[in-house]
Amino acid sequence: LGTRQSGYIAAVGFHLYTRLLADAVNQIKKDRGGPDSSEDLTAQILRPLVKIDLPLPVGITEDYIQDQSVRLSLYRRAASISNLGEIAQLESEFKDRFGPLPATVENLLYQLELKLLAEQAGLESIFVQYQKLALGYPEGKALPQPWEFEMKVRFGESTVWLPFSPTREGWVEQLKGVLQGLVSY
Repeated sequence: LGTRQSGYIAAVGFHLYTRLLADAVNQIKKDRGGPDSSEDLTAQILRPLVKIDLPLPVGITEDYIQDQSVRLSLYRRAASISNLGEIAQLESEFKDRFGPLPATVENLLYQLELKLLAEQAGLESIFVQYQKLALGYPEGKALPQPWEFEMKVRFGESTVWLPFSPTREGWVEQLKGVLQGLVSY
């Protein structure tokens, strides 16, 4: 992404940015007499908005895909993904069309997987605070019970707090495992 697009994404978040982008693209298509994909847009808008803010660099860099319109199209596709199989298809397409994945694209795909798992678990946010991973639930939602986890977990009023160290190997996979457990809760 260019500096301007990166600034927009940082300001409003990846998910909201892609929703706004999808809306703008649909409006342009409509103005030009093209097909309207308002059904897709409605489905995206009705999906729960899960905010994920993790210390992982994510994105499709210009040195990986030079064409801005192709990058934006792939961001839009990524934002509309609704199941894990679609993530695997997108990963395959990236590799086939553009070569081995840079770390930022791997992280983007991982973050999409986290977002889907978080949606299924009823979370509204995943972030780092006070050197802990925080899994935020909407106010009033029942939290899972502490004995259901094999690690030291602290339960707040609407947040589950997990141990976190960005330098510890495997924290990303550990978070994914916790989310998978919450989905089956």
